[in-house]
Parts: sequence; C-alpha cells; structure tokens
Amino acid sequence: AQDLRRPNGKIHRIHDDGRIPTDNPFAATPGAFPSIWTYGNRNPQGLAWAPDGTLYASEFGQNTWDELNAIEAGGNYGWPNAEGDCAGCSSVNPIYAYAHNGNGAAITSVLVYTGGVLGPEYQDKVFIADEEALFTGDRMAYLHVAPILTRLTLADEAEAPMPLQLTLNGQ
Repeated sequence: AQDLRRPNGKIHRIHDDGRIPTDNPFAATPGAFPSIWTYGNRNPQGLAWAPDGTLYASEFGQNTWDELNAIEAGGNYGWPNAEGDCAGCSSVNPIYAYAHNGNGAAITSVLVYTGGVLGPEYQDKVFIADEEALFTGDRMAYLHVAPILTRLTLADEAEAPMPLQLTLNGQ
C-alpha cells in the first residue's frame, strides 16, 4: 500500500476512456502507477461524492478499526503502518474511525444523502452501513460529518447489511 510501484492499497483515478489524468498526483513520478490518486488504503468498500466536491471512502480495517476518510489527492492514509487514528503518524487520519470491539464489524458502504424524503436535517449528511449491525441489532448508521457524531437505527427489520443507494430522482 505504501509502494507507489504497485497498484494495490490505492485509490486510482482514470478517465472513462482509460486515459490517465495528467494532473494525478503521481502521474510524473518515475516508477509510480500514474493512475494513483491516494495510497496507504487498506480496503476501500465504497466511495461517495458530496455536493461540495469532497470524496468520502468507507474503508474496512484489518483487526481493529474501520474508517471513514475524506479523500485528498496524493494523500497517504497510512496502511499498513496505521489503522484508525494515529497521532504520531504523518499519514492522513480518518474523519471517523470506530473499533470492531471483537464483533467482526465490516463497514460496507457510504452515501452522501442529497434527497428530500428524510427531511432537511439529513440533507448532505454522510451515511455509512456496517455489517456489525448483524451483531448489535442496528442495520444502518447515520453519521453527521461534523464534530458531533450520531448513530441512528434506520431499519430494525433488515436481516442483512442494507445497500445504500439513491434513486435516479435523488431519493
């Protein structure tokens, strides 16, 4: 994940036709994969764009932490040297990280809600879903990406992790 000569452990950015954007952070770095946008990513499970242009990535950890990251071009997200918050590291810390607590948690998706059905208090908020819900009874967690983080059960009757998606009309 730290070696720019290898494609794994990275988020890559390419055009729809397969061309590599010339402004990618490592496009001119000798030996690096020119498609690399970020590195040090362990296992991103989902990506979502916010209306302000922020790209969020839900990232499955190894043994201890799952993360929600705000993706920055050229950012090093620490793996395998860091998992979760790392105060003494030079890598980018997640905006939200939570411990598995031995419950086999697995962050499964991320979505920035831009619809209107849930009401204005949820507009432009980031939602994550986590397989730990199978153990806790929660099926989806609401996460406000601000200093105050809140978990909210949205679907008590779900029997499996719920996919997060908006319909074509934004609902």
